[in-house]
Amino acid sequence: MRPTKNTLLLVFGFLCIYSCTPKKPVDREGFRQEKAARELKRIAPADLMQKGEQLGEEILSATASAYLNTLKRAIVENGISGAIGFCQLSASGIASDLQDSLGVTISRVTDKPRNPVNTLSASDKAIWEAYEYVPENLDGQIQEYDTENLIYTKPITIGSTLCLNCHGRAGSDITPENYSLIKSQYPDDQAINYEVGDFRGMWRILLPKKAVVSKM
Repeated sequence: MRPTKNTLLLVFGFLCIYSCTPKKPVDREGFRQEKAARELKRIAPADLMQKGEQLGEEILSATASAYLNTLKRAIVENGISGAIGFCQLSASGIASDLQDSLGVTISRVTDKPRNPVNTLSASDKAIWEAYEYVPENLDGQIQEYDTENLIYTKPITIGSTLCLNCHGRAGSDITPENYSLIKSQYPDDQAINYEVGDFRGMWRILLPKKAVVSKM
């Protein structure tokens, strides 16, 4: 039986409507997060922690390397005074670029800050005190921070005499000119009087569990 004219028009109209209807874009990020949330329920806690530690170390390695290379370049180009300016203007930018691309939160904290932004928080004091108690332990540590995040930390020490140009003793390691510059930029500076090898600060990387799962 041949289709009638009305049937053909009906089919043609349906095809036009279907082909002209804009398709809703696929929310790939939303799908990824939902998938990671489902998988999180099935992953053993030990496996999650192991992957979190690996990811934390990889992120820290990339962050610290970028930070150190940029700092060295600032010293070569502008001397120690350039390094002081770098710490104020550029260090946070390096971390920001990396955390935006990786979906984590990277920071440096200490009990004797130069920049008040880096002041040790109450929630991090227990971790800090554990490193203080065993100062020779320079290994990174992964812990559960809350129900949605892991936290990876690693001590920062005064690695060489170069660091003392900004963090040593004022008047001897730190020249009067450089110390004056430090105080002009950081009036409440506490980050001096260190020696090589001293425990100076702590890297702190907050890792969403969903982000860790997505890398497994």
